[in-house]
Amino acid sequence: MSLLDQSLPTTSSSSSSSSSFPSHLKPIRRLSHFDRNNDFVYLEEVGSGKNGAVVKYRWLSEGIDVAIKKVNSDKEFVNEVRCYEYLNGNSAVVDLFAICEDTRELILKHCDFDVLSHLLKARLGFMTAMYMFRKKVSCVQKLHWKRVAHNDIKPENFLYSARDKSISLCDLGYASAIDEPYNPNSVFGSAPYRSPSIIPTLVYRYGLPTNRAAADIWALGVTLFAMLFGGFIFTELPENHEFIHQLCAGQSSFADLTMGMRLKYKSLPDIIWQIFDRIFVVDDFARITAPELLRMVDEFLNSVHNNNNNNNNNTNKLV
Repeated sequence: MSLLDQSLPTTSSSSSSSSSFPSHLKPIRRLSHFDRNNDFVYLEEVGSGKNGAVVKYRWLSEGIDVAIKKVNSDKEFVNEVRCYEYLNGNSAVVDLFAICEDTRELILKHCDFDVLSHLLKARLGFMTAMYMFRKKVSCVQKLHWKRVAHNDIKPENFLYSARDKSISLCDLGYASAIDEPYNPNSVFGSAPYRSPSIIPTLVYRYGLPTNRAAADIWALGVTLFAMLFGGFIFTELPENHEFIHQLCAGQSSFADLTMGMRLKYKSLPDIIWQIFDRIFVVDDFARITAPELLRMVDEFLNSVHNNNNNNNNNTNKLV
């Protein structure tokens, strides 16, 4: 029996668990081991992460360059494939063309770079960062609309394609249904981006409610902070940070933490701090949702666009 004929393991369950996604899924093209070895030419290594390595190949019969990701474990491979089958071409995620089950490989659209690599090479301008962030929020909103939580939002899991100027999510090995029950014995996400409500020590100590969609939003907030200021908002692991404990205990707010920064960066529009204030709240069910966040970002970008148009019209009148 093949991997994909087995029950789907979920992010917080044993390998015998049933699927976190619906059972009626669109099948994805499968390549044989023979095709995989004879129809692809190695070009270069793209990168590697905790879930697997990614290499750029030329797919000869299709005449395109692709990224082939070799997944480290059966569990993440099956979960990622099932998630792709369920999403069925959703533009929020990078295109999956085919899989090679024998080698646990995903044949994906090749993108030019991940957002983290870009951040390390060049500091983004403010407006560039906001337009890029808008695309990231849109990706997450599309996932949440399909009732899927990514569970590992961070800059390196957003890929940029210069051909169509798109940003899409990758690395779905930990994705799950939004309403999948939280299991404190299975911590997901990358440490600096974790919401307090998915950190077992904080959940136990403060009795925090958990919502997987809201945890994605918290991680988006950490991502925006890194894009604007070039570093993490918390210099220690969240569970060890004194402010996080004050936040969880209701003793202070995000505005208290950033009072000095708000004075230092007076030129930053107020709406940016309002976005952070709506994201960095402890109660998952009080946190801003993806559609609400997208509306706030769009309102800001539209106001900038309208102001620029008005200034251009005034300049033309003077001329």
